[in-house]
Amino acid sequence: MARTYSYYEELLKIHEKRPVDIVHASIWPCLHYYTVQDERFVCVTTLVTPVAHVLKGDDSSERFIMDLEKDLIKKSKYVLADSKAILDEIERCYGDVCKNNASILYLGLKDEAQTVKINREASSEIEILYVGRFENRKGTDTLLEAIPKILDKYDDITFRLLGVNSQIPGLNTTYKDKFISETKNKYSQKVIFEGEVSNEVLN
Repeated sequence: MARTYSYYEELLKIHEKRPVDIVHASIWPCLHYYTVQDERFVCVTTLVTPVAHVLKGDDSSERFIMDLEKDLIKKSKYVLADSKAILDEIERCYGDVCKNNASILYLGLKDEAQTVKINREASSEIEILYVGRFENRKGTDTLLEAIPKILDKYDDITFRLLGVNSQIPGLNTTYKDKFISETKNKYSQKVIFEGEVSNEVLN
């Protein structure tokens, strides 16, 4: 809470020098909890995967974080979600806390399908690329659980996984090591863990 309040204090200092019209922040990690209760500011809260998706509330510290996030959403006058799935997940975890004041603003990219030139020979092989942090909040656990089922059914698919091979919370192992151990390295030629890469590689 000290960190959350320090962010609020910094906002007040900025507001004294130059009035702040809108504060836009995500629910993680509740940094605008105090701000959203200050009627001087218009606060827009963006929903992301809730901590309750990862935490089980087994101890008081986990329950506190979950309750804090739930209360933040409840106190937010303006709520944004980038999909109905996020709204459904929030409702599953916290109940009906934002149904009446939530709007969906879909993320999207311009359709370049007609203008992009593919500089490679046509291939029947399918390559699935994942780029991002390895953590349960991003669905890494779900993806790695699904991969063997896909590869056992289709032999023309390869997975390239780019991102930091972080340790799994509560376990003394990483996502990559757990996958290799559980699958007995059966898919070493089809699942390529490339680790963190530079922007040049991504582009």
